[in-house]
Order: sequence, then structure tokens, then C-alpha cells
Amino acid sequence: MWPIGLLLVVVVIAYVFAASRGVLPWPGAASDDDEGGKMSAGRRRFVTIYLIALGIAFIFMEVSLLSIDFPDTPRVAESTLEATSTPTPTPTPISPTGGQSTPASGTNAPPTPTPTPTPTPTPQNPPTANALPVIKHILPQSTLGNTPNLWLAVYGKNFTPTSKIRLNGRDAAMRFVDSNLLAAQLSPTDVLNVGTMTIDVVDGNQISNAQIVPVSKPRVPLNVFFLWHPDINRELQLLLLVCFAGALGSYIHALKSATAYIGNRNMGGSWFWWYMSGPFIGMAMALIFYAVLRGGFLAGTPADEKVVNPFGVVAVGALVGMFADKAALKLGEIFETLFKSGDARTDKLDAPSISSIEPAKIPSGTASQSVTIKGKRLGKVSMVRYNAIEVKPEFVSDDEVHFTLGQKDLAVPRVLNISVIDPQAGASVAAKLPIVGPKITGPESLPAATVNTAFTETIVAAEGTAPYQFSVANAPNWLTIDGNTGRLTGTPAAPGDFPATVIVKDADGASAQKAYTLTVT
Repeated sequence: MWPIGLLLVVVVIAYVFAASRGVLPWPGAASDDDEGGKMSAGRRRFVTIYLIALGIAFIFMEVSLLSIDFPDTPRVAESTLEATSTPTPTPTPISPTGGQSTPASGTNAPPTPTPTPTPTPTPQNPPTANALPVIKHILPQSTLGNTPNLWLAVYGKNFTPTSKIRLNGRDAAMRFVDSNLLAAQLSPTDVLNVGTMTIDVVDGNQISNAQIVPVSKPRVPLNVFFLWHPDINRELQLLLLVCFAGALGSYIHALKSATAYIGNRNMGGSWFWWYMSGPFIGMAMALIFYAVLRGGFLAGTPADEKVVNPFGVVAVGALVGMFADKAALKLGEIFETLFKSGDARTDKLDAPSISSIEPAKIPSGTASQSVTIKGKRLGKVSMVRYNAIEVKPEFVSDDEVHFTLGQKDLAVPRVLNISVIDPQAGASVAAKLPIVGPKITGPESLPAATVNTAFTETIVAAEGTAPYQFSVANAPNWLTIDGNTGRLTGTPAAPGDFPATVIVKDADGASAQKAYTLTVT
């Protein structure tokens, strides 16, 4: 980045000159301005001249960079061939679209005259049978138009209408002109990368000599210095554009600030170095922002640099320079989005921990139940998780978290694995909360009863806390149950299907029920 380096050299020379005149302090020297007072008149003059000079330099660099005109296609240098004889001049090949053809091997080469398209000439010296094709000279040409195309004019001898040009071993789109000239059209993949291209001609079983043609991106001189005109490519032009645009945007912000404070006679001395470094901070911020956009947020972009709008690059760089603080915040958001990660570990030192849960167990069938979680580092807990369900807590402190379990959560006996979640520190180790209660294990169905015959059946319960208490609901009047033993008894007086729901409660108050249908015949 030699223009930036040259600019830094100019700034250093200006600083040394100002320090030698007493306007600026030498590095490490104390200054009255550093104590928080107003900026001295000498420094104010220096800041004004410094910003004006930088503004002129930045605008000059932007105009110079935008005025550069690059060829539309990559430059394919002419191959260096040892021709056995000087080829006979032949007409310049014309593309199938009839566009004008110009050399693409250099920016200062005069355009090759294009003759009026005529029918393909008859070879003057037809090749002999089975003659080996020979490549003598290769000339790159570009067809101008809305879609520029790059052609290769292959000069030689012993070419026939069946001859084929191969580029890196692949057949190319081509046309036969005469026995001394073939034309091949290059596809974008042929000139996508910088390197070399191997060219040969195949005619049946005959293969010509192979020639290597170097491929390079176009470079043009940057005419911004009197005696030095370095060559740059398109990508370097875009980088320089965004750097100087960022510096120009920061310069505008600094100049507006300086004129406002000088006009109000309230320019603080401690702001001196902000005015000195502002344009370079904007330059660096614009370069980073452009790299993020150009790089496609780490995913890459297939866009070639020639399709990037240079005025869009200048606009982005200038806006980033003018609003460097907001651009830094936006880059921070991009970084957090790209590198955001969820840490699911539950054994981290700063993660919350559960020591106990109250109540220790809950009877099944309860309408709802408030639960208290006790532990350590619970102050930042935002969610309580149980069996893949997450709910917000009702109360949070450093050592307690309260939440409520609903009727659906307590409907059946089971075990809930409860943990608390801190968005920053992660989740705690799960603690178990049993939902306890009895379960009617038999019988699966009631046997059939007979009219005017005594009926009896015993209901069996388990998995609760004994003793159990049985009852029956929705049953006919003649059917009863022993509350201690669970024995159903009765004598039906009429046939039919009669519903009956058996309910069991254990010593903890948990309950369970089972619906039966009793058939009487």
C-alpha cells in the first residue's frame, strides 16, 4: 500500500517541521494543552492547515483512482515462439457477432485494423495430406461490445477445416479461417485464474507443437506522482478507493467539528490528537468494513472484482469513515452473529447449582403445585426446564427460584428432571422431583354379572403409599365397594350395561382412577 505509506511519510515530515518551530511538542514532551485547557493558536492553525491539505490529497487520490480505465478482459500476453519462418500476414479474425477486434495484450498497443467481413478465403497453399499442423504465433484479441469476448488468433501452417484447438487439453470454441490461421474463443473459466495456458492443435491423429501462453490480470499505471507511475490491478484500485474514501469521510467529520469549535472559541487542547489520527482511523475502519463485505462474511463471493461498482465502494468507505463509531458497533454485531455459540455443558464452575427442591415429592392428580428450588448462583436464572418443557420462574434470587407446575404436569405418576438455565453460564445439573401416586393394576375389565345373582370382584392398587382408600362413582345403586379392601359387591335387578369408576387414594393424598363397564345378563 505504497500511497498510504507515502502519505504517512508526508505527515511525519510535517510533524517534525511543526515541532521544530515550536507549534507541536516532541514525543514525550509535556504541553499546556494536555491539561484540559483550550488549544493554543499555533495548534489550531496547524490543525486547520493539516485538515485542508489532507482533504485536497484525499480528493485528488479518489479522482485519480476513479479515472483509471481497465480492460474489460484479463490480459493474455503473447506467447514467445521460435518461428521457423515469418508467417504471411493474414486478415485479423472476426468474431461471429461481427464486433470490432482489438489487441488485449497491452494498454498502449494501437488497435488492429478490422477489415470488412468477407467470406472465408480459400487457402492459397493447401496442406498436403497427413501434414502435421504447426503453431508459429499466437495473438490475443478482444471483441468489444456489451459482452466483451477474448479470442486467440493462432497462426501457423497445415491447418484444415477439421482442425481443433485445445486449451489446457480441452476443446475450445473456434473457427477455421484458412490453412494458416485459426481463431479460438476463450470462455470465462479459461481466464479465471492467473497462470499459464497450454495451446495445441489437433487434426485427426495429428497433434501440433504445444505452446504456453501466460495469463495475467490487467495492470495500468497510476498517474498521481510526477516521476513515479506504479502499475496497479483492479483489486488494488478498489482497496485504495475504499481506504482513501474512509479517510475522506473521517476528514469531513473532523473538519466540521474543528470549524464548529473554532467558531465557538471552545476548541479543547486535549482533542488535538483526535484531529491528527481521525482520518487514519477512518481509513482503517473502511478497509475492515470493505473486507467483511467483499469477503461475503467468511462464506466467500463468486463476484469478480470487475463487476464491483467503484462508486459503491467509495460510498461505503466514506460513510464508514464519517460514522466510524457506528461502523465499529455494526462490525461488533457481525462478529457476535458469526461466532455466537451455545455452551450446553452443565458442569462449569460458574453455572447455577440445585441443592434441594421443595416439596420433595408431589401427589399425582393435584390441581397445581408451587415448587421452590434452592441452590447457589441462581440470581441470573431466566428459565426452568423440566422434561424438555421450559417455563419462566415467578421469583428469582441468589439462592431460590419459584415456579408452578400445572394440573397436566401432575396428572400421572412420573419423575420430573428439573434444571435451571442461566443464559450466560449455562444450565445446572438436573434434580429429580417425583410425582407420586397409586395405580389400579387390576382387573383390566369386570366380569359379567347375572340378574338376581350376587356379584363380587376385588380391585387391586399398587405403586402408591399404603394404606389405600377405595371409592366408586357413576355406578348403579346396587353396586358398592369396601373402602379398605377394594371389594366390589352387589346384586343386579335388571340386565344392561352399567358404568362404574373406581377411585383409589394413598396415604400421601395422591389418587388414581379407572373406568369400568359392568355387563348384566
